Amino acid sequence: MFNHLMGAKLKEFRLQSGLSIASAAATVGVTSSFISMVENGKSGISLQKVHALLALYGKTLSDLTAASSSESRIINLSSAPEALSEPGVKVFCLAKAEDPYYLGGFYLYFEPGAWFEYDHHGGLEYVLVLEGIHGLNEKLTWSLPSESKFRIYISALTQINVDEHNRIPTTDGRLIRRMVRDSRTRATSAKETIAMWPSVRRGEDRNIFPNQEKADVMFNSALVYELSVLKLYAEPLLFQIEEGEPEYQEAKRLLKFLDYFVGVPIEDIPKNSILREFVGGSCFDV
Repeated sequence: MFNHLMGAKLKEFRLQSGLSIASAAATVGVTSSFISMVENGKSGISLQKVHALLALYGKTLSDLTAASSSESRIINLSSAPEALSEPGVKVFCLAKAEDPYYLGGFYLYFEPGAWFEYDHHGGLEYVLVLEGIHGLNEKLTWSLPSESKFRIYISALTQINVDEHNRIPTTDGRLIRRMVRDSRTRATSAKETIAMWPSVRRGEDRNIFPNQEKADVMFNSALVYELSVLKLYAEPLLFQIEEGEPEYQEAKRLLKFLDYFVGVPIEDIPKNSILREFVGGSCFDV
């Protein structure tokens, strides 16, 4: 939903500025098809490119995130409507029912010794899914009881070796995945992806790996055939990095590594494969 809302706003700003998709794309340094996908909510976009588009349109990040209505969706506790009143117990609504972002937030006040049995309600039930680098960090969900959380750790743990003596580093597989995906969905070059990779790894060491043992389930998302598919997408991106650039040696190493694999055409890959998240054509909205 967020991609659709942001895309619609960016399209509105572009039209207000009188720019075509082609001129906006050329100025920012991306393709016209990428701008079109962003405006239609079919692709994410990096914050750096969002700032570039906003500067081109004469807008700021505040304009992008401003509510469409002057009326705030935030309800202060002092003005929150009372949803339920029992002896010694009061329940206040913390969101407006007509709000499209309504998630049924409530504040419950109990006087000392008071209680009540809340066994059913007529509204929708929600499951809150938190995904990302801090998903397993207890500091993020400290207020939720442990029994109400189910922690899933997903990682691409490479299952194959080049030969009996040379393993395939898991980090290489993940780097190639990211390179292909970011090129397709964020208009990010292989050069940029390689340059930011050390920062990504530092974030993993600091925020992910120390918490992975807290997971209830570990899911290995690696596929035995994925490098043969990704090879066809990654190689053209890596060949764009010129000799003399800081990322050239890493690009050369990855190209030599991909030489060990025979390419597999995307037509042979199921539409519901997790690999489609990176190469496109998924039956899911990713």
